[in-house]
Amino acid sequence: MANLLQNILLGLDDFQQSIRQPLKWIYLGYIDIFLRYKRSIIGPFWITISISVIIFVLSHLWAQILSIDFNFFVSYFAIGYILWYWLSSTVIESSSSMTEFEGLIKQIKIPISTYLLRVSLRNFLVFLHNCVLIVLVIFIFDNQVNIFEFITISLPSIFLIFISLTSLGVMISIISVRYRDLSSIISFLMQLLFFITPIIWHPDIINKSTALIEYNLFFYWIDVIRQPLLGLEVHENSLLVIFVSSIICILVSAFVIGRYKKKIIYWL
Repeated sequence: MANLLQNILLGLDDFQQSIRQPLKWIYLGYIDIFLRYKRSIIGPFWITISISVIIFVLSHLWAQILSIDFNFFVSYFAIGYILWYWLSSTVIESSSSMTEFEGLIKQIKIPISTYLLRVSLRNFLVFLHNCVLIVLVIFIFDNQVNIFEFITISLPSIFLIFISLTSLGVMISIISVRYRDLSSIISFLMQLLFFITPIIWHPDIINKSTALIEYNLFFYWIDVIRQPLLGLEVHENSLLVIFVSSIICILVSAFVIGRYKKKIIYWL
């Protein structure tokens, strides 16, 4: 028990050091975006364009397959898919982040969590670019946005989701260094989760008590942001699940850092 608490405290100290020096991961996250789209005319908006094409094509197809009102489905799917792109890309990139930053890890002594904050931030910046599509969809299809719930529930939840994604990324990245096949497994699982998470389909078409919803953290992450933007109420317990899961993710990731931080250099 003493070792468990000690490892958690060591991990929390690692997080604290990163938070005390935000310019490191903020600057590195910005540089990642800049270098990735260097000499590109519209930069990360290429992702926005590709997502808009996917939304346009699939909306026409799936709205007919599921017999859902087209105007509602476009808004529902667009918001869900843009959120999913942010979540999945962060998780997938986190799984290979330690090998990506191998040179820095071997040469510079900085907190491990700094690298994952860097990954989370660069994907969040891309998400902010893609939010232009959400604004357009809301404007074109005249969605009755629940402003009060969006400000009081969705915005704080985005902060909690960012923390959870970073913490989850810490766990995945460190384990992936030890077991290199995990990176491929994560990519496969994220593709599978896309279809079993209510992104294309609405949870009302199946039994709400199903495990696909009740035990799917991604559903709560998407639900708490998408529902107010559609003028709908956030599903029961969504905010509580997100808050509790954030605390659990932080504690578990802190333990993983404290327990395996010194071994990462030998696994790379």
